[in-house]
Amino acid sequence: MAVTQKYLIVTANYPARRLGVTKLQGISVAKERCPGLILISGEDLSPYRQASKQILSVLQRFGVAERLGMDEVFLDVTKEVRSRMARGMFASAFIGHMHTDQVKLRQETSHRPMDLRAAVTQARSMHKEDPQGRPSPQDQEWVVSLRIASNIAADALSGPP
Repeated sequence: MAVTQKYLIVTANYPARRLGVTKLQGISVAKERCPGLILISGEDLSPYRQASKQILSVLQRFGVAERLGMDEVFLDVTKEVRSRMARGMFASAFIGHMHTDQVKLRQETSHRPMDLRAAVTQARSMHKEDPQGRPSPQDQEWVVSLRIASNIAADALSGPP
């Protein structure tokens, strides 16, 4: 599947990308590379803009959100993380991606690094634990922020408050 504007592909799903469909590619070239390609008109962006606003309203409940585009947002959850930790709301584990201090990517799932997935299943530590085996403060902050990401996803799926 791909979204079109005028005579160009503006985005495509992963199966189409695997077959060679790319952003800003001509529709005729895309159809040659992927004969079964389903095209969706992206001329009317109203539904996308509305969805973007709804998602932004969910994100803003968890921190300062800065829009980069219709489908990209930076979210600073520092205040929410500290608030939860101050109230004793700790999470014990995560699944997802992380960059260590050595800037090496450790992939915990099959998702792309930009597709963060959070779940509480098993404990892993990025930093050294203290002598009593407790996770470092940095680990706790990271894991709480992943719990927030999970909460955001649940809120987004449940619809408006």
